[in-house]
Amino acid sequence: MSLRLKLLLGFIIPSVMILVAGIWSSSQMRSLGRRVQAMLDENERSVQYTVKMNEALERLDSGVLLRLHGDGASYQAIYKVSTMDLLRALNDEQENITIPTEKEMVDTLATLIDAYLLALDSSGSAAPGNLDFYRVSMAPLFKRLKVVISDVRMLNSKAMYESSKLVASRAERAALPADLIIFAAVIFAMLFAWLTQLYVVAPTRLLLDAVKEWHLRGRFTPPRFESRDELNEMKEFLNMISLKSDEGQ
Repeated sequence: MSLRLKLLLGFIIPSVMILVAGIWSSSQMRSLGRRVQAMLDENERSVQYTVKMNEALERLDSGVLLRLHGDGASYQAIYKVSTMDLLRALNDEQENITIPTEKEMVDTLATLIDAYLLALDSSGSAAPGNLDFYRVSMAPLFKRLKVVISDVRMLNSKAMYESSKLVASRAERAALPADLIIFAAVIFAMLFAWLTQLYVVAPTRLLLDAVKEWHLRGRFTPPRFESRDELNEMKEFLNMISLKSDEGQ
């Protein structure tokens, strides 16, 4: 193997190993990032839907109190918009279920919303100022709905936190093969440096010392080293010149 090829391999192999490690880590992190981003987007949408449901529910609760105090016009304005917002947010959440236990909670939420809307419709038959109707028929459903909505929101918030933990753990696993490749490249580079010292630098120094001795004493003593590259050719060539020089004298 030529000296040039040895040096080229010594530089190319670690470079290729580090390049492979970089491409591997980059592809793994991009893939992980896309998966986690999709999970976070889905959970974030569910959180936003629960916020909208909560806001619509609170407006309806205020509206029914206005109705029971005789302000039917304000109730009707609130009822029309808030009911649409509540049902739209519920439908969006039903189409965005991504957590196994979430479906059961959303089904419970849908059942409670149906019961709450039926109670709202029956509030029209209550006498003005009859707050007992609110305390008996509306308040328990309102409180139960608030709890379930909060549970759905907390479930998705927790899932977002778990996703962030997943990023950290999988990032470590994704980086492990790259770390091993880089470690192997460093070991190879150190081995190459040692071999370069043994088979390139040391023979070159021996040749240089032999040439110096030839120059000072007029006698060339071939250095002892094993090599099959240009350094060995140089040693043989210098030895041949030395022998011819001796014959000429």
